[in-house]
Amino acid sequence: MSGSNKSFCVLPWIHSFVNNGGEYQVCCTGEEGNNYIIDDDKKPINIKDNPKIEKVMNSKFMMDLRLEMLDGKLPDYCNRCVKTEASGGASRRMIENKHYHNLIDDLKFSTKTDGEIPIKLLNIDYRLGNSCNLICRMCNPKSSKRWVEQIKKLSPDLQEHDYKEDLERYLKINWNTSEVIVNDFKGKSEHVERLHFAGGEPLYSKKMINLLEHCIKLKINNRITLSYNTNLTILPEAVLGLWKEFKEVKLLVSLDGIGQLDDYIRYPSNFNKIHENLNYLDKQHFKYNISEILVSVTVQLNNIFHLDKFFDFLNQFEFVTKIPNFMVLYFPDYLQINCLPKNLTMMASMKINELIKKFEEQDIKDSDFLIQNLLQVKGYLLRQYKEEERVKLFDQFIRFSKEFDNGKSLSLTSVNPEFKSFY
Repeated sequence: MSGSNKSFCVLPWIHSFVNNGGEYQVCCTGEEGNNYIIDDDKKPINIKDNPKIEKVMNSKFMMDLRLEMLDGKLPDYCNRCVKTEASGGASRRMIENKHYHNLIDDLKFSTKTDGEIPIKLLNIDYRLGNSCNLICRMCNPKSSKRWVEQIKKLSPDLQEHDYKEDLERYLKINWNTSEVIVNDFKGKSEHVERLHFAGGEPLYSKKMINLLEHCIKLKINNRITLSYNTNLTILPEAVLGLWKEFKEVKLLVSLDGIGQLDDYIRYPSNFNKIHENLNYLDKQHFKYNISEILVSVTVQLNNIFHLDKFFDFLNQFEFVTKIPNFMVLYFPDYLQINCLPKNLTMMASMKINELIKKFEEQDIKDSDFLIQNLLQVKGYLLRQYKEEERVKLFDQFIRFSKEFDNGKSLSLTSVNPEFKSFY
């Protein structure tokens, strides 16, 4: 059992991921599909039950998954990476394999014939519940409690089935406010080198602060790289002070438009405040051990015509990476870029071709995957749905925009005049 380069992913050997609801999953790229790690009774393993990490990593589910990879197959749980690679992008699997390439042979060799492994977690990821200050239009109640009331206002066919059945449950997510997160971390911190947080909005989380303090208490902080997905609408002093104590900090700043467009997509965001915070960290990055600030853009129908604006915006900074990380949106279907009408698809494709030229002119260290991700955007844009399905999805997009905007003093055509004739 060797596992080809196209089927192997290092994460099921060295990575622990807990999602917003507290369920263990293989990694965050499978989160949208509810691909839970299950126990012998086929029930999702939840952090609230205080499972031993050995029971999670060497569950039959995980052992079988590793064997599948070593047998030359990528499991269904890896569908998002498969989609990304098929469109020419750099998937999470590819990036992590490149980062941990020196471990791969040893990990394969140490795997028993039944898929069991010695536990040595290097990479830990917590989605800290669904407490968030935003209602991003591509988001859902699992990641933002504020979406619970929003989803009730949408037409039935616009309410994603995975969420509408049990909305009240999303109001009761509270594991992230208890001691369970620190207790969980204690059981798997012996070798940790990377600690990642997302949400909700992780910079709101008091328990995240407790966990950083626990790392300092254990004297393992100097070996840990912290990383965050954050909307950067806030910068708590308590968090900034703790960052100084760690090896380094990497920030993935979620920004989906420049100016009014970002406030429209990530309602009720305040672009001016985010800009102010980016400026501050750009100038003070050394003070807080920040080694990277990367702007992450979820490419969707609402911003497909505006990706070029990120270059001019990012060019003002000295430290913030000048190339954004473009990530194609796959969910919900009616916000995907490949359901554009054909004439708009050609318009968007031409703009992306111009961007690719700009990318190639940039000389930025370790930016290959960023260039690949822009190529993926073009590839996915041109993979159009069959006409009947495309028309249906685009109609849903227009109706969703109207229903979401209702009562918020928002208008799709004010930020996207390209859609005016369809509106």
